[in-house]
Amino acid sequence: NWYDEVLKAWKTAGIIPVKSAGNRGKFCSSLTSPGDSDDIITVGASNYDDQLADFSSRGPAINGGTKGIKPDLIAPGVGILSASSYGDTSYETLSGTSMSAPHVAGAIALLMSMDAKLVRNFDKVRDVLISGAEKYGIQGLGQRFLRDSTIHGLKYLSQRKRPHIERICWLITLLTSLGASAYLIYGIIEKWNASPIIVSFQPSQTSVMDVPFPAVTVCSSNRFKKSSVDMYLRDVTSHDPEKVSMAKLVLRQLDHVCSLSNTFSTYFNYSLNETTINACERLGIGCGNHTGILASTKFSDDVMLQFTTSFQSCSDMIPLCLWEGRKPNATTCQDIFKPVMTDMGLCCTFNSVPRGYLLRNETNFLRSPMNEADTRFWESFNLDNLLETNHHTNKGYQKYVKFQKKAGQTSGLSFLVNTDADEYFCSNHDAFGFRVCTQVKHSVLR
Repeated sequence: NWYDEVLKAWKTAGIIPVKSAGNRGKFCSSLTSPGDSDDIITVGASNYDDQLADFSSRGPAINGGTKGIKPDLIAPGVGILSASSYGDTSYETLSGTSMSAPHVAGAIALLMSMDAKLVRNFDKVRDVLISGAEKYGIQGLGQRFLRDSTIHGLKYLSQRKRPHIERICWLITLLTSLGASAYLIYGIIEKWNASPIIVSFQPSQTSVMDVPFPAVTVCSSNRFKKSSVDMYLRDVTSHDPEKVSMAKLVLRQLDHVCSLSNTFSTYFNYSLNETTINACERLGIGCGNHTGILASTKFSDDVMLQFTTSFQSCSDMIPLCLWEGRKPNATTCQDIFKPVMTDMGLCCTFNSVPRGYLLRNETNFLRSPMNEADTRFWESFNLDNLLETNHHTNKGYQKYVKFQKKAGQTSGLSFLVNTDADEYFCSNHDAFGFRVCTQVKHSVLR
Protein backbone atom coordinates (compact mmCIF):
# COMPACT_ATOMS: atom_id res chain seq x y z
CA ASN A 1 0.00 0.00 0.00
CA TRP A 2 2.88 2.36 0.68
CA TYR A 3 3.97 2.09 -2.99
CA ASP A 4 0.53 2.91 -4.45
CA GLU A 5 0.99 6.70 -4.34
CA VAL A 6 4.49 6.40 -5.77
CA LEU A 7 3.35 4.22 -8.68
CA LYS A 8 0.48 6.56 -9.51
CA ALA A 9 2.88 9.52 -9.52
CA TRP A 10 5.20 7.64 -11.91
CA LYS A 11 2.34 6.87 -14.31
CA THR A 12 1.25 10.52 -14.24
CA ALA A 13 4.78 11.57 -15.06
CA GLY A 14 4.93 9.09 -17.96
CA ILE A 15 7.40 6.78 -16.26
CA ILE A 16 6.82 3.07 -17.03
CA PRO A 17 7.88 0.99 -13.99
CA VAL A 18 9.34 -2.47 -14.58
CA LYS A 19 10.18 -4.71 -11.64
CA SER A 20 11.66 -8.18 -11.24
CA ALA A 21 9.29 -10.68 -9.64
CA GLY A 22 11.80 -11.90 -7.06
CA ASN A 23 13.36 -15.26 -6.35
CA ARG A 24 11.20 -16.60 -3.52
CA GLY A 25 10.25 -19.84 -5.21
CA LYS A 26 7.44 -21.52 -7.11
CA PHE A 27 4.55 -21.13 -4.66
CA CYS A 28 1.60 -18.80 -5.13
CA SER A 29 1.58 -15.39 -3.36
CA SER A 30 5.37 -15.37 -3.17
CA LEU A 31 5.53 -11.94 -4.85
CA THR A 32 6.48 -9.00 -2.67
CA SER A 33 5.34 -5.39 -2.90
CA PRO A 34 5.26 -3.56 -5.25
CA GLY A 35 5.55 -6.50 -7.69
CA ASP A 36 2.03 -7.62 -6.82
CA SER A 37 0.51 -4.31 -7.90
CA ASP A 38 -1.41 -3.84 -11.13
CA ASP A 39 0.32 -0.48 -11.71
CA ILE A 40 3.69 -2.04 -12.45
CA ILE A 41 5.01 -4.47 -15.09
CA THR A 42 6.30 -7.47 -13.15
CA VAL A 43 8.78 -9.75 -14.90
CA GLY A 44 9.51 -13.35 -13.97
CA ALA A 45 12.42 -15.54 -15.09
CA SER A 46 12.25 -18.16 -17.84
CA ASN A 47 14.59 -21.15 -18.06
CA TYR A 48 16.32 -22.77 -21.03
CA ASP A 49 13.03 -24.42 -22.09
CA ASP A 50 11.18 -21.06 -22.13
CA GLN A 51 9.23 -22.15 -19.06
CA LEU A 52 8.80 -20.28 -15.79
CA ALA A 53 11.88 -20.94 -13.67
CA ASP A 54 11.36 -22.74 -10.36
CA PHE A 55 12.90 -19.94 -8.29
CA SER A 56 10.78 -17.19 -9.90
CA SER A 57 8.06 -15.78 -7.58
CA ARG A 58 4.36 -16.02 -8.42
CA GLY A 59 1.29 -13.81 -7.95
CA PRO A 60 -1.60 -13.15 -8.00
CA ALA A 61 -2.02 -9.38 -8.16
CA ILE A 62 -3.47 -7.94 -4.96
CA ASN A 63 -6.22 -5.95 -6.68
CA GLY A 64 -7.13 -8.48 -9.37
CA GLY A 65 -5.89 -6.33 -12.23
CA THR A 66 -4.98 -8.06 -15.53
CA LYS A 67 -7.20 -10.89 -14.28
CA GLY A 68 -5.00 -11.24 -11.22
CA ILE A 69 -2.13 -12.84 -13.16
CA LYS A 70 1.38 -12.06 -11.98
CA PRO A 71 4.06 -11.89 -13.23
CA ASP A 72 2.90 -10.10 -16.37
CA LEU A 73 5.74 -11.46 -18.50
CA ILE A 74 8.67 -13.81 -18.24
CA ALA A 75 12.04 -13.23 -19.88
CA PRO A 76 15.38 -15.11 -19.92
CA GLY A 77 16.69 -15.30 -16.37
CA VAL A 78 18.82 -18.48 -16.14
CA GLY A 79 22.51 -18.48 -17.03
CA ILE A 80 22.62 -14.85 -18.25
CA LEU A 81 25.98 -13.19 -18.96
CA SER A 82 25.91 -9.95 -17.01
CA ALA A 83 28.19 -7.15 -15.92
CA SER A 84 29.91 -7.90 -12.63
CA SER A 85 30.59 -5.76 -9.61
CA TYR A 86 34.09 -7.18 -9.32
CA GLY A 87 35.48 -4.68 -11.83
CA ASP A 88 34.65 -2.20 -14.57
CA THR A 89 35.38 -4.80 -17.26
CA SER A 90 34.25 -7.90 -15.39
CA TYR A 91 31.42 -10.22 -16.45
CA GLU A 92 29.80 -13.23 -14.82
CA THR A 93 26.94 -15.63 -15.46
CA LEU A 94 23.97 -15.04 -13.15
CA SER A 95 20.46 -16.40 -12.67
CA GLY A 96 17.46 -14.59 -11.24
CA THR A 97 14.57 -12.33 -12.07
CA SER A 98 16.99 -9.40 -11.86
CA MET A 99 18.41 -10.74 -15.13
CA SER A 100 14.91 -10.88 -16.67
CA ALA A 101 13.62 -7.36 -15.96
CA PRO A 102 16.35 -5.63 -18.07
CA HIS A 103 15.24 -7.64 -21.12
CA VAL A 104 11.72 -6.19 -20.82
CA ALA A 105 12.96 -2.68 -20.05
CA GLY A 106 15.09 -2.79 -23.19
CA ALA A 107 12.16 -4.08 -25.24
CA ILE A 108 10.01 -1.16 -23.99
CA ALA A 109 12.68 1.31 -25.02
CA LEU A 110 12.78 -0.21 -28.51
CA LEU A 111 8.97 -0.12 -28.81
CA MET A 112 8.77 3.55 -27.83
CA SER A 113 11.53 4.42 -30.31
CA MET A 114 9.49 2.77 -33.07
CA ASP A 115 6.06 4.15 -32.13
CA ALA A 116 5.74 7.62 -30.56
CA LYS A 117 2.19 6.79 -29.42
CA LEU A 118 3.62 4.42 -26.86
CA VAL A 119 5.75 7.09 -25.14
CA ARG A 120 4.49 7.82 -21.61
CA ASN A 121 1.54 5.44 -22.15
CA PHE A 122 1.82 2.72 -19.50
CA ASP A 123 -1.39 0.84 -20.31
CA LYS A 124 -0.74 0.66 -24.04
CA VAL A 125 2.87 -0.39 -23.60
CA ARG A 126 1.83 -3.24 -21.29
CA ASP A 127 -0.93 -4.34 -23.71
CA VAL A 128 1.52 -4.42 -26.62
CA LEU A 129 4.06 -6.43 -24.62
CA ILE A 130 1.55 -9.00 -23.38
CA SER A 131 -0.22 -9.42 -26.73
CA GLY A 132 3.08 -9.80 -28.58
CA ALA A 133 4.62 -12.30 -26.17
CA GLU A 134 4.32 -16.06 -26.54
CA LYS A 135 1.57 -17.41 -24.36
CA TYR A 136 2.69 -19.51 -21.41
CA GLY A 137 0.95 -22.87 -20.88
CA ILE A 138 -0.93 -25.14 -23.30
CA GLN A 139 -1.50 -22.38 -25.86
CA GLY A 140 2.17 -21.43 -25.79
CA LEU A 141 3.24 -25.06 -26.21
CA GLY A 142 1.00 -25.32 -29.28
CA GLN A 143 2.49 -22.19 -30.80
CA ARG A 144 6.04 -23.41 -30.21
CA PHE A 145 5.22 -26.81 -31.70
CA LEU A 146 3.85 -25.19 -34.86
CA ARG A 147 6.82 -22.85 -35.06
CA ASP A 148 9.52 -25.47 -34.53
CA SER A 149 7.87 -28.35 -36.40
CA THR A 150 9.77 -29.98 -39.26
CA ILE A 151 6.52 -30.96 -41.00
CA HIS A 152 6.39 -28.93 -44.18
CA GLY A 153 3.57 -26.39 -44.08
CA LEU A 154 2.70 -26.83 -40.42
CA LYS A 155 4.86 -23.92 -39.25
CA TYR A 156 3.06 -21.54 -41.60
CA LEU A 157 -0.12 -21.93 -39.54
CA SER A 158 1.45 -20.09 -36.58
CA GLN A 159 2.97 -17.19 -38.52
CA ARG A 160 0.93 -14.08 -37.76
CA LYS A 161 1.76 -12.28 -41.00
CA ARG A 162 0.43 -15.09 -43.17
CA PRO A 163 -2.90 -14.28 -44.86
CA HIS A 164 -5.85 -16.29 -43.59
CA ILE A 165 -6.54 -17.76 -47.03
CA GLU A 166 -2.98 -19.09 -47.20
CA ARG A 167 -3.26 -20.65 -43.73
CA ILE A 168 -6.52 -22.33 -44.76
CA CYS A 169 -4.86 -23.75 -47.90
CA TRP A 170 -1.99 -25.16 -45.86
CA LEU A 171 -4.41 -26.63 -43.32
CA ILE A 172 -6.41 -28.36 -46.08
CA THR A 173 -3.18 -29.71 -47.60
CA LEU A 174 -2.02 -31.10 -44.27
CA LEU A 175 -5.37 -32.73 -43.50
CA THR A 176 -5.48 -34.31 -46.96
CA SER A 177 -1.94 -35.68 -46.51
CA LEU A 178 -2.76 -37.08 -43.09
CA GLY A 179 -5.95 -38.70 -44.39
CA ALA A 180 -4.13 -40.31 -47.33
CA SER A 181 -1.36 -41.57 -45.00
CA ALA A 182 -3.88 -43.03 -42.58
CA TYR A 183 -5.68 -44.78 -45.45
CA LEU A 184 -2.45 -46.33 -46.76
CA ILE A 185 -1.35 -47.41 -43.27
CA TYR A 186 -4.75 -48.95 -42.62
CA GLY A 187 -4.46 -50.91 -45.89
CA ILE A 188 -1.05 -52.25 -44.86
CA ILE A 189 -2.37 -53.31 -41.44
CA GLU A 190 -5.34 -55.09 -43.02
CA LYS A 191 -3.06 -56.84 -45.48
CA TRP A 192 -0.77 -57.94 -42.65
CA ASN A 193 -3.70 -59.32 -40.67
CA ALA A 194 -4.89 -61.26 -43.71
CA SER A 195 -1.46 -62.55 -44.72
CA PRO A 196 1.37 -61.86 -42.23
CA ILE A 197 4.31 -62.18 -44.60
CA ILE A 198 7.36 -59.94 -44.39
CA VAL A 199 8.54 -58.95 -47.86
CA SER A 200 12.13 -57.88 -48.33
CA PHE A 201 14.03 -56.81 -51.41
CA GLN A 202 17.44 -57.91 -52.63
CA PRO A 203 19.58 -56.73 -55.54
CA SER A 204 19.15 -59.88 -57.61
CA GLN A 205 16.06 -61.95 -58.32
CA THR A 206 15.75 -65.33 -56.60
CA SER A 207 13.63 -68.03 -58.14
CA VAL A 208 11.31 -70.12 -56.01
CA MET A 209 13.36 -73.12 -57.13
CA ASP A 210 16.42 -71.71 -55.34
CA VAL A 211 14.64 -71.29 -52.00
CA PRO A 212 14.65 -74.47 -49.87
CA PHE A 213 11.25 -75.82 -48.95
CA PRO A 214 10.55 -75.27 -45.23
CA ALA A 215 10.64 -78.04 -42.69
CA VAL A 216 7.17 -79.31 -41.76
CA THR A 217 6.49 -80.91 -38.37
CA VAL A 218 3.25 -82.75 -37.53
CA CYS A 219 2.29 -83.55 -33.93
CA SER A 220 -0.72 -85.51 -32.75
CA SER A 221 -2.67 -84.28 -29.74
CA ASN A 222 -2.66 -87.88 -28.46
CA ARG A 223 0.45 -88.65 -26.45
CA PHE A 224 0.00 -92.41 -26.13
CA LYS A 225 -1.98 -95.13 -27.88
CA LYS A 226 -4.63 -96.76 -25.73
CA SER A 227 -3.84 -100.21 -27.13
CA SER A 228 -0.21 -99.91 -25.98
CA VAL A 229 -1.24 -98.85 -22.49
CA ASP A 230 -3.69 -101.74 -22.29
CA MET A 231 -0.92 -104.12 -23.31
CA TYR A 232 1.36 -102.90 -20.47
CA LEU A 233 -1.52 -103.12 -18.02
CA ARG A 234 -1.96 -106.77 -19.02
CA ASP A 235 1.79 -107.39 -18.75
CA VAL A 236 1.76 -106.23 -15.12
CA THR A 237 -0.44 -109.21 -14.21
CA SER A 238 1.58 -111.74 -16.22
CA HIS A 239 3.78 -114.44 -14.69
CA ASP A 240 6.98 -113.28 -16.43
CA PRO A 241 9.05 -111.22 -13.91
CA GLU A 242 10.99 -109.38 -16.63
CA LYS A 243 7.81 -108.45 -18.47
CA VAL A 244 6.21 -107.28 -15.21
CA SER A 245 9.25 -105.15 -14.34
CA MET A 246 9.39 -103.60 -17.80
CA ALA A 247 5.64 -102.87 -17.79
CA LYS A 248 5.84 -101.17 -14.40
CA LEU A 249 8.73 -98.96 -15.49
CA VAL A 250 6.94 -97.91 -18.67
CA LEU A 251 3.66 -97.25 -16.84
CA ARG A 252 5.43 -95.10 -14.31
CA GLN A 253 6.78 -92.95 -17.11
CA LEU A 254 3.37 -92.81 -18.74
CA ASP A 255 1.92 -91.72 -15.41
CA HIS A 256 4.40 -88.86 -15.14
CA VAL A 257 3.88 -87.60 -18.69
CA CYS A 258 0.09 -87.78 -18.45
CA SER A 259 0.13 -85.89 -15.15
CA LEU A 260 1.81 -82.99 -17.00
CA SER A 261 -1.04 -82.85 -19.56
CA ASN A 262 -3.28 -80.50 -17.58
CA THR A 263 -6.07 -80.17 -20.13
CA PHE A 264 -9.45 -78.56 -19.53
CA SER A 265 -11.02 -81.96 -18.93
CA THR A 266 -8.44 -83.17 -16.45
CA TYR A 267 -8.38 -79.82 -14.66
CA PHE A 268 -12.12 -80.02 -13.95
CA ASN A 269 -11.96 -83.80 -13.48
CA TYR A 270 -14.71 -84.87 -15.84
CA SER A 271 -12.64 -86.96 -18.30
CA LEU A 272 -14.31 -90.29 -19.09
CA ASN A 273 -11.05 -92.03 -20.01
CA GLU A 274 -9.20 -94.07 -17.46
CA THR A 275 -5.87 -92.41 -16.74
CA THR A 276 -2.65 -94.18 -15.89
CA ILE A 277 -2.90 -92.85 -12.35
CA ASN A 278 -6.19 -94.64 -11.80
CA ALA A 279 -4.85 -97.75 -13.51
CA CYS A 280 -1.67 -97.77 -11.41
CA GLU A 281 -3.60 -97.29 -8.19
CA ARG A 282 -6.00 -100.07 -9.14
CA LEU A 283 -3.08 -102.41 -9.84
CA GLY A 284 -1.15 -101.29 -6.76
CA ILE A 285 2.15 -100.58 -8.55
CA GLY A 286 2.63 -97.13 -6.98
CA CYS A 287 2.93 -94.97 -10.09
CA GLY A 288 1.92 -91.82 -8.30
CA ASN A 289 4.86 -92.11 -5.87
CA HIS A 290 7.40 -92.34 -8.68
CA THR A 291 9.10 -89.23 -10.07
CA GLY A 292 8.88 -90.50 -13.64
CA ILE A 293 11.22 -89.71 -16.49
CA LEU A 294 12.53 -86.57 -14.80
CA ALA A 295 14.04 -88.62 -12.00
CA SER A 296 17.77 -88.92 -11.52
CA THR A 297 17.48 -92.62 -12.30
CA LYS A 298 18.69 -93.26 -15.84
CA PHE A 299 16.52 -95.77 -17.66
CA SER A 300 18.06 -98.19 -20.10
CA ASP A 301 17.58 -97.81 -23.83
CA ASP A 302 15.38 -100.92 -23.78
CA VAL A 303 12.97 -99.24 -21.37
CA MET A 304 12.96 -96.02 -23.37
CA LEU A 305 12.43 -97.95 -26.60
CA GLN A 306 9.43 -99.70 -25.10
CA PHE A 307 8.21 -96.31 -23.89
CA THR A 308 8.34 -94.78 -27.39
CA THR A 309 6.34 -97.66 -28.87
CA SER A 310 3.37 -96.22 -27.00
CA PHE A 311 3.42 -93.22 -29.35
CA GLN A 312 1.66 -93.14 -32.66
CA SER A 313 4.31 -93.89 -35.29
CA CYS A 314 4.86 -91.64 -38.31
CA SER A 315 3.54 -94.34 -40.64
CA ASP A 316 0.31 -94.53 -38.60
CA MET A 317 0.08 -90.77 -38.17
CA ILE A 318 0.66 -89.97 -41.88
CA PRO A 319 -0.54 -92.91 -44.00
CA LEU A 320 -0.46 -91.04 -47.36
CA CYS A 321 1.71 -88.22 -48.66
CA LEU A 322 2.59 -86.52 -51.95
CA TRP A 323 5.63 -84.48 -52.85
CA GLU A 324 5.48 -82.41 -56.05
CA GLY A 325 2.18 -84.08 -56.96
CA ARG A 326 3.39 -87.71 -56.79
CA LYS A 327 4.24 -90.33 -54.23
CA PRO A 328 7.79 -90.20 -52.92
CA ASN A 329 10.19 -92.96 -53.85
CA ALA A 330 9.58 -94.70 -50.56
CA THR A 331 7.53 -97.55 -49.19
CA THR A 332 5.78 -95.43 -46.55
CA CYS A 333 5.67 -91.78 -45.59
CA GLN A 334 7.81 -92.64 -42.58
CA ASP A 335 10.80 -92.68 -44.91
CA ILE A 336 10.47 -88.92 -45.53
CA PHE A 337 8.82 -87.97 -42.21
CA LYS A 338 11.33 -88.58 -39.43
CA PRO A 339 10.34 -88.99 -35.75
CA VAL A 340 11.43 -86.24 -33.33
CA MET A 341 10.74 -85.89 -29.60
CA THR A 342 9.13 -82.59 -28.54
CA ASP A 343 7.09 -81.24 -25.64
CA MET A 344 4.02 -82.41 -27.55
CA GLY A 345 5.31 -85.97 -27.58
CA LEU A 346 6.56 -87.88 -30.61
CA CYS A 347 6.21 -85.75 -33.77
CA CYS A 348 7.09 -86.32 -37.42
CA THR A 349 9.18 -83.83 -39.36
CA PHE A 350 9.81 -83.41 -43.08
CA ASN A 351 12.84 -81.75 -44.76
CA SER A 352 14.64 -81.02 -41.50
CA VAL A 353 18.29 -81.32 -40.59
CA PRO A 354 18.80 -84.53 -38.56
CA ARG A 355 18.54 -83.74 -34.88
CA GLY A 356 21.81 -85.52 -34.20
CA TYR A 357 23.59 -82.64 -35.97
CA LEU A 358 21.65 -79.99 -34.04
CA LEU A 359 21.66 -81.49 -30.51
CA ARG A 360 24.59 -83.18 -28.86
CA ASN A 361 22.55 -85.46 -26.61
CA GLU A 362 19.74 -86.40 -28.96
CA THR A 363 18.09 -89.66 -27.95
CA ASN A 364 19.91 -92.52 -29.65
CA PHE A 365 16.87 -94.73 -30.24
CA LEU A 366 15.16 -91.92 -32.26
CA ARG A 367 18.04 -91.42 -34.64
CA SER A 368 17.40 -92.64 -38.14
CA PRO A 369 20.14 -94.89 -39.49
CA MET A 370 22.39 -93.18 -42.04
CA ASN A 371 24.82 -94.66 -44.48
CA GLU A 372 28.29 -93.32 -45.20
CA ALA A 373 27.08 -90.98 -47.98
CA ASP A 374 24.44 -89.44 -45.71
CA THR A 375 26.98 -88.90 -42.99
CA ARG A 376 29.46 -87.20 -45.34
CA PHE A 377 26.77 -84.84 -46.68
CA TRP A 378 25.52 -83.63 -43.31
CA GLU A 379 29.01 -83.28 -41.91
CA SER A 380 29.87 -80.95 -44.81
CA PHE A 381 26.49 -79.21 -44.81
CA ASN A 382 26.86 -75.42 -44.64
CA LEU A 383 23.89 -73.18 -43.87
CA ASP A 384 25.68 -70.12 -45.24
CA ASN A 385 25.44 -71.31 -48.84
CA LEU A 386 21.93 -72.73 -48.53
CA LEU A 387 20.48 -69.94 -50.71
CA GLU A 388 23.12 -70.19 -53.40
CA THR A 389 21.64 -70.82 -56.82
CA ASN A 390 21.56 -74.06 -58.80
CA HIS A 391 21.11 -76.29 -55.74
CA HIS A 392 17.79 -77.43 -57.20
CA THR A 393 19.64 -78.88 -60.23
CA ASN A 394 21.93 -80.98 -58.04
CA LYS A 395 20.21 -84.34 -57.63
CA GLY A 396 22.56 -85.33 -54.83
CA TYR A 397 21.66 -82.16 -52.92
CA GLN A 398 17.93 -82.65 -53.55
CA LYS A 399 18.07 -85.96 -51.76
CA TYR A 400 18.64 -84.17 -48.46
CA VAL A 401 17.26 -80.66 -49.05
CA LYS A 402 13.89 -80.37 -50.80
CA PHE A 403 13.25 -77.59 -53.31
CA GLN A 404 9.91 -76.67 -54.84
CA LYS A 405 10.37 -76.56 -58.60
CA LYS A 406 7.45 -74.21 -59.25
CA ALA A 407 4.83 -72.26 -57.37
CA GLY A 408 1.45 -73.80 -56.68
CA GLN A 409 -0.27 -76.28 -54.43
CA THR A 410 0.33 -79.33 -56.62
CA SER A 411 4.12 -78.87 -56.59
CA GLY A 412 4.46 -78.71 -52.82
CA LEU A 413 3.81 -81.15 -49.97
CA SER A 414 0.45 -82.81 -49.36
CA PHE A 415 -0.26 -85.43 -46.70
CA LEU A 416 -3.17 -87.21 -45.05
CA VAL A 417 -3.27 -87.51 -41.27
CA ASN A 418 -4.92 -90.33 -39.36
CA THR A 419 -6.67 -89.15 -36.19
CA ASP A 420 -7.39 -92.69 -34.93
CA ALA A 421 -9.71 -91.36 -32.21
CA ASP A 422 -10.22 -94.82 -30.68
CA GLU A 423 -6.55 -94.84 -29.68
CA TYR A 424 -6.72 -91.60 -27.67
CA PHE A 425 -5.57 -92.14 -24.13
CA CYS A 426 -3.55 -89.17 -22.83
CA SER A 427 -4.16 -86.01 -24.85
CA ASN A 428 -2.26 -82.74 -24.50
CA HIS A 429 -5.51 -80.83 -25.14
CA ASP A 430 -9.19 -81.63 -25.30
CA ALA A 431 -9.65 -81.72 -29.08
CA PHE A 432 -8.88 -84.62 -31.40
CA GLY A 433 -6.46 -83.52 -34.07
CA PHE A 434 -2.97 -82.41 -34.99
CA ARG A 435 -0.70 -79.43 -34.81
CA VAL A 436 1.33 -78.56 -37.90
CA CYS A 437 4.32 -76.24 -37.73
CA THR A 438 6.56 -74.93 -40.52
CA GLN A 439 10.05 -73.75 -39.67
CA VAL A 440 13.49 -73.34 -41.21
CA LYS A 441 15.12 -76.68 -41.67
CA HIS A 442 17.93 -76.10 -39.14
CA SER A 443 15.68 -74.97 -36.25
CA VAL A 444 14.92 -77.17 -33.24
CA LEU A 445 11.22 -77.48 -32.53
CA ARG A 446 10.38 -77.75 -28.83
